[in-house]
Amino acid sequence: MNKILIAMLVLTAININSYGQELRPVKGKDNKWGFVDETGKEIIPFIYIDVGEFSEGLARVKNWGSLFWSFIDKTGKEIIPAKYFSAGDFSEGLARVEGINENWGSVDRNWGFIDKTGNKIIPFIYENVGDFSDGLARVNFNGKWGFINKTGNAVISFMYKDARDFSEGLAQVKLKHEWSYIDKSGKEVIKNPSTVNQNADKPDIAVNIDNDIVPEIIGSKQQNIPASILNVDSSNLTISSSPQKFKFGINGGLCYTNEVSKYDGKKSYSTNEYFPGFQLGFVGNVPLGKYFALQPSLLYAQQREVEKTGKEYEKRIINHLQVPVNVQVKLGSMPIWLQVGTSLGYALWGKYKWKEEVYEGQFESGSLDIKIGNNKADEFKPLDFGINSGIAMKVNNMQFGLNYNIGLVNKSTSDNKKVNEKSNGVSFSATYFWGK
Repeated sequence: MNKILIAMLVLTAININSYGQELRPVKGKDNKWGFVDETGKEIIPFIYIDVGEFSEGLARVKNWGSLFWSFIDKTGKEIIPAKYFSAGDFSEGLARVEGINENWGSVDRNWGFIDKTGNKIIPFIYENVGDFSDGLARVNFNGKWGFINKTGNAVISFMYKDARDFSEGLAQVKLKHEWSYIDKSGKEVIKNPSTVNQNADKPDIAVNIDNDIVPEIIGSKQQNIPASILNVDSSNLTISSSPQKFKFGINGGLCYTNEVSKYDGKKSYSTNEYFPGFQLGFVGNVPLGKYFALQPSLLYAQQREVEKTGKEYEKRIINHLQVPVNVQVKLGSMPIWLQVGTSLGYALWGKYKWKEEVYEGQFESGSLDIKIGNNKADEFKPLDFGINSGIAMKVNNMQFGLNYNIGLVNKSTSDNKKVNEKSNGVSFSATYFWGK
């Protein structure tokens, strides 16, 4: 009997040491977060840009400079790697996390649930979710709220405009403009309650450090899930399937151009320095299924070509309208896209600028308009055409791209067919897309 009692006390002490130790998040003087015990002693170093509170033995943390959340235990050991855009605390053995829905062709961010080992228990298909409470979690799908169990089956249909978590067997729900209480079977038990959760008409609010983990409606709002998976009578569902939508964005960046002149197939001239111009315009994104997208653009671009020798230089600045059209291919589940396409350009106007040494130590500078046209008196043809290739990264509504263009059109107006002048260019750009 005494041995049993001693064993129970030892196990209790181990349990308290592992899970009962109260750690609380504290921000240090360098605006970094760590964890201290009840005496104020530092237990986990101040190395995080953001943290949550410990719940069920784990806490969500975001390392300095990282875009993603991970989970650590009370020793500071990383248990679940950093790969979630947002995360909530563990509740009833599961944590809500925001990841990439790999079933769609874009980098749409959606919510699902993981267990304490990081295994995905409920897939990332929901636009918004709450924590598990009383064995159920509220989830938003296709703009409507319903409730699922821990196996991911829908037990209360997606029909509500808003919903709160279950507590003591009841949950507040909003159908059209009226609030009511329902039980775990979905039956309405109290209509028009006198008090409603003060956050009922607000986005889901986390009770921790900040609202960085607030679920957002991101990505595709409509996805097709068979009623057999949801385990709900299909006649009660409002879920439908629709293709991803066209997105419209604004683009800006830098472009570097190099002119290559050849005579009789041999390179006779090439600008020897890259000088940045700029580009600004509009981009469209047309999804073409799971792993493809089409991106037409309309850009105003300033191309600058420079030939420099010592303190002397000659600059050529030409302003274009460009219409690139790229086909993008997604690399698996990563937010990286390869792109290839064509670009049609039209030169609007341009200038020569130069600086030359006229006497020893004396320099003269000036500028002239560039004659652009198809006549013999013109210096350059206005029309240009080339091939694009590059890579892009999409994060939320942003796209960051690196693109290389090879000019195919001889822009020389010379009668001598052996003269061939083409331009190649590299551009670095960022695009913001509107819409979700």
